[in-house]
Amino acid sequence: MLVIALLVLTGNIAVSVLAFQGLIGFSGQGADLSIFSDVYFWGVLSFSVKQAVLSAVLSVLLAWPVARGCISCLHCGASNLFFSFVCWHL
Repeated sequence: MLVIALLVLTGNIAVSVLAFQGLIGFSGQGADLSIFSDVYFWGVLSFSVKQAVLSAVLSVLLAWPVARGCISCLHCGASNLFFSFVCWHL
């Protein structure tokens, strides 16, 4: 399982690097490295990272009770209509 996770992570990083390489080379002028000293750039980047982390945490916190409910509905025979609807694919 860890090997698959590392392969997926490596693939995501490779695709991201290739996408940035394509964006940098699109204009034909190359990369402007002065953007890394721009305060606005770092503000936008930090906001994006904070938003992504907050979104991931909230998604997991909201999905956790539903996942526990799906597990418990498998043990009780799916008598509850909501959990039988949520767990219909299991």
